[in-house]
Amino acid sequence: MVLNFNLQLQEVLADLKNYTYHEFLIKSKDKGLDMEVFLANYGSAKWKIMELINDYYGTNFDHYNWLHYAEEDEVAYFLNEACSNGINYSELQKFQLWIGKDKLVIGIEQSSPFPALEVEEKKIKTNQGAAFDFFRRCKGQVFFDDPNKARIVFLKLKVRKLEEQK
Repeated sequence: MVLNFNLQLQEVLADLKNYTYHEFLIKSKDKGLDMEVFLANYGSAKWKIMELINDYYGTNFDHYNWLHYAEEDEVAYFLNEACSNGINYSELQKFQLWIGKDKLVIGIEQSSPFPALEVEEKKIKTNQGAAFDFFRRCKGQVFFDDPNKARIVFLKLKVRKLEEQK
């Protein structure tokens, strides 16, 4: 099962062992929403995450793959689907990225919690997004900081460096 409601970030990070951590603030919790600043931070952070991952692993993840329904690009799909829900139903706060030797973790934090376990169990679809549909079929593992009051959605993905794929 790719949706894992029992997985905890501490467990995942212990599995990563040596990793680098990156944090991208999208919106400060104590400031009002300035849409121009929000959009600049949001766009910049999404591209920077791709750049960091591609530079480290020698991969070709690309946000444009999401537009062309290339679901094998799980990084693009996760960022776009999870962010879409965060933008439509909450306020995105920050992105987090942990890069390990052969695994990465992306975290997307929003201000308002949602019942992730209930959404999955009841197949609730109150929006037009496809995040949970993608979460159910991706190769990586999707998990949450709290399955009942999730504010952070995580993707754990095994990635091989390009030179290791030969």
